[in-house]
Amino acid sequence: LSAGDRALFDAYALLLGSDSLMNGTLERIYAGNWAPGALRATVLEYANIFTEMDDPYLRERAADILEEMSPGSAADALEDLDQDVAEEILANMEPEEAADVQELLAYEEGSAGRIMRTDFVRVRASVTVSDVLALLRAQPDVPDPLLAVYVVAKDAAPVEHPTGLSGDDRAVALRGIVRLRNLVIADPTTPLAEVMDHDTPTVRPEDRAEQAARIMAEYNLLAVPVLDDAERLIGIVTVDDALAELLPEIWHNRGARAFA
Repeated sequence: LSAGDRALFDAYALLLGSDSLMNGTLERIYAGNWAPGALRATVLEYANIFTEMDDPYLRERAADILEEMSPGSAADALEDLDQDVAEEILANMEPEEAADVQELLAYEEGSAGRIMRTDFVRVRASVTVSDVLALLRAQPDVPDPLLAVYVVAKDAAPVEHPTGLSGDDRAVALRGIVRLRNLVIADPTTPLAEVMDHDTPTVRPEDRAEQAARIMAEYNLLAVPVLDDAERLIGIVTVDDALAELLPEIWHNRGARAFA
């Protein structure tokens, strides 16, 4: 790849790292497209360029771009590429971020595991509301959207934060959830166990997205936890992700005008 071509690609990558991705999505929304469909269309527009990447430099830069996306968006982009291209891009990603994407790609398309998010807040049941708020303020990257805090049973493994969990303790038993509203209005000294919902509906990663959507509608939830066969919390499915999976592709493209 010539120096001129590399410079051109670097400029293009900088556009992706700036507001370009968001602006492209907003333009589609303003044109009447549904928000999740608009984002998907913008991501896939860039992803289609990756299929022409035969130069290792380009694939390395593609890995840098995917690392800035959520694991779900990155998985969607890689899913549309040739297998050898996708594997090389994954190999160029940071190991932890590549593992998050590969975890989602391992599940069947249309399943809860395939669309679940792995970036969510886990805390011990023994801490107080103020402990959780302090943990959130200390995080450099708080999950977006932050819909709830997930309360887990913690064994004797070490932790990196007095109220948080280390990266090695991601899969732990779920005890309940605290919705963001309840966390904000509760007395700061209240133990988390007193404000959490104990009877939390859940899904398995192999369950269909339809089932996750049905549970969220029935229980008026914005997200539903995903548990593995050992009853450990491994992710969450949000209502936006479920709808994006379930609505026909034409609705993704036509968006709000399809409801008129």
